[in-house]
Amino acid sequence: HPALLALTRLCSGWDLTQPLTFEGAVAERGGLRWQHNTWRSPPTPVRTKGTRYIFGYIKTFMDSFDSHSLSIRGYDLRHMPNEALLLTSLTHLDLHGNFLTVCPPVITRLHNLEMLDFDDNRISYIHP
Repeated sequence: HPALLALTRLCSGWDLTQPLTFEGAVAERGGLRWQHNTWRSPPTPVRTKGTRYIFGYIKTFMDSFDSHSLSIRGYDLRHMPNEALLLTSLTHLDLHGNFLTVCPPVITRLHNLEMLDFDDNRISYIHP
């Protein structure tokens, strides 16, 4: 679907003024990959909320490259997005208002993290 191709392109830092072609695209379970880009399609709870939420979700990731702050609050996420764990320069991570049940141990890879907000989730276990 062309709209999903355009959305995926946003997270790779490519020039958004150029049309995206299928050349170099590989379909994978849960998303598409272009020429070593590891971005996956947004999680199902985001996709089911519609286009506005999909664009908002992706925009927060794009903005985080400059701000070092990622706020993905209220998207009804059940798992920590892998893309968030790849942003090792993050200083602020806001996951408020989702359905997360576990704080994953890989969160320790975010060495620059100064603020982590898990409020209003269903956290029942934090890995040591």
